[in-house]
Amino acid sequence: MSLKGLKLAEDVRGAKLPLNMQARAKFMERLDEQIAMSQKHIEGKEFARIIKRKQADPETGEMKVVEHTRPVKPWWFKHADGLQYVELKYGSAKLSLNQNKPLIEAGRDLKDVKQVLGTIRTATEKGELDDILVAAKSKRKPPAPANQDKPKV
Repeated sequence: MSLKGLKLAEDVRGAKLPLNMQARAKFMERLDEQIAMSQKHIEGKEFARIIKRKQADPETGEMKVVEHTRPVKPWWFKHADGLQYVELKYGSAKLSLNQNKPLIEAGRDLKDVKQVLGTIRTATEKGELDDILVAAKSKRKPPAPANQDKPKV
């Protein structure tokens, strides 16, 4: 291949995605986590999110990347009637596909929960939840600046 056959592009490293794409990406990341967790629960295993942090070695002071596990709360629960219900979330905000019915009835088995989560994932990929996700993202408060001085008590 010669240089003439290459497709050139502008520098996009600093460019931000549109708000709906940002929200969709974050939601799908957590949704994939919920699907993986439902699969682990079906297999009878525990699930935890693995995060990597830089941490100073107490002996040498050298910075190393250390893996930690963080528990994940499921988006589903089993009601006294035996049915599993799914409650979608964006961060800590609860999402509702219909204002009068915020829960999704999944069925009696965890396989049904996994199927519902898969259906939601497909709809999210197609952009069907963009309006709901953008509204939830817009309601969130921006994070506080990292270098903000704390008030003295």
